[in-house]
Amino acid sequence: MLIQLQIENVAVIEKANIDFSVGFNVLTGETGAGKSIIIDSINAVTGEKTSKDIIRTGASKAKISAVFGDFENDAINALTELGCDISEDGMLLLSRELSSEGRSVFRLNGALVPMAVVKQIAPILINIHGQHDSQQLFSPSKHVGFIDGYASLTDKVSEYRAVYKEMCEVKDMLLSLETDDELKERKIELLSFQIDEISAAELQNGEEDELLSRRDMIKNSGNLAESVSSAHSILNGDDRREGALSLVRDAAYAISQISEFDSEFSALSERANNVVYELEDIFSEIRAADGRFDFDENELDALEERLDLIFRLKQKYGGSVEDILLKLEALQTELDGITFGEQRKEELENKYKLLKERATAIAEEISKKRADAAAKLCEQIMSELNFLDMPNVKFAVEQNRVELKSDGCDQIEFLISANSGEELKPISKIASGGELSRIMLAIKTVLTDGDLTGTLIFDEIDTGVSGKTARKIGEKIRLVSKNKQVLCVTHLAQIASLADSHLYIEKKQTDDKTYTSVRVLDENERVYEVARIMGGEIITDATLEAARELILI
Repeated sequence: MLIQLQIENVAVIEKANIDFSVGFNVLTGETGAGKSIIIDSINAVTGEKTSKDIIRTGASKAKISAVFGDFENDAINALTELGCDISEDGMLLLSRELSSEGRSVFRLNGALVPMAVVKQIAPILINIHGQHDSQQLFSPSKHVGFIDGYASLTDKVSEYRAVYKEMCEVKDMLLSLETDDELKERKIELLSFQIDEISAAELQNGEEDELLSRRDMIKNSGNLAESVSSAHSILNGDDRREGALSLVRDAAYAISQISEFDSEFSALSERANNVVYELEDIFSEIRAADGRFDFDENELDALEERLDLIFRLKQKYGGSVEDILLKLEALQTELDGITFGEQRKEELENKYKLLKERATAIAEEISKKRADAAAKLCEQIMSELNFLDMPNVKFAVEQNRVELKSDGCDQIEFLISANSGEELKPISKIASGGELSRIMLAIKTVLTDGDLTGTLIFDEIDTGVSGKTARKIGEKIRLVSKNKQVLCVTHLAQIASLADSHLYIEKKQTDDKTYTSVRVLDENERVYEVARIMGGEIITDATLEAARELILI
């Protein structure tokens, strides 16, 4: 059940701490006082889409916190399976913070959680019925959901949808294979030409860089050969000068002579000898390089031709050799898909057949369970409607077999006959606002009987009703509240007078600002509020006495 709701900077509510009790909680207040803000806040904290416009004017952020507790064991087990642990004191704290920049942060027992997690656990915590829910009765496509919820078919329908989705995907693949034969031949011819053109080039990753490097070397071969010759001459000497190697040897020898008489020169002598060895190695490699940069003129032409081929292929198939090779793989895959299309088509047809058989079997199983559930649902709903002063109403579920679709093979629509002797017709054609409210209350009562939801919220369930009928609705809600906590926003004294706890929502203006507060009424205040609802602005002793009698009934 919902134990406490804390609201900060939401619309006209600056700050409010609202305590709810077990049983039947009613919320009343003058029109525009902010009753809808309470429901909007509960919707927001349980993961419903919420605009940043909900933030109070002048505030940078809004925060809503809800404390839940007193869970049944089944609810605790269900929450645990969803990864939500109840605290040691048996409480669960859910909060949401909205910023003026549009950011939204959820916390579960203080830890950050994504909205998806909140939306998963929300149905276990709260079920909100508002005017929008009643409008769902006008949409036959929504009716199958009521049946599935009543029959506990959610998991089975999810299993079916997974198979149906895969079946549709395979069907789309089959359709893509059914192309025009002439177009297919032209495509095969083009792909084959492109594959042959790339394959014939025998490209290698990194090849272009090696070719460019080799070309640059050939173009600079004259300078390179001259540098090798120059280095050789400097190290070895020629007719005009003695080589550097010879001079360094002489220097090293001279230093070694000194080191024989002065030990301080020993290290220097060793270093000089090392220089000699290093220069000898360098000279050896320079000498070996003689002739390395003599190239065949035809090699440069071959390099240019190869680079030109790569350039043309890059223009057609990709910005690099690597891209061209990837393109080759893609072309080959596409060609294989067309070439082996018949084989692939046969495989897909077989797969589609198996998936359709499986989907059909699951859909028929679901359909049978829906039919069984529909008969029981109708019986229970008519019993509830009889209690709600609609004794002559006949409620039926029309179930027709259709082609497989996302929710099975059934077309389901709720039908009613509001008066004796009238034929059954779609709800949208004959139900009034008051009838819709009672029908939806009956459905909600049946669907939530025995489910895990701890708190039911009825937002203006009294639309279009008054008098004795309103009292009946109140009595039904009070009966429901014996097993579940109920929160009800109402404008009718007949309903408000039956509550276990009465919360009053009041709007005030201070310093040109509007504030809304929420407080639990004591017995005297409650009598006054019921009298206000009954009599309007002018409250007489007679009105107060009538309110007392209504509360005590």
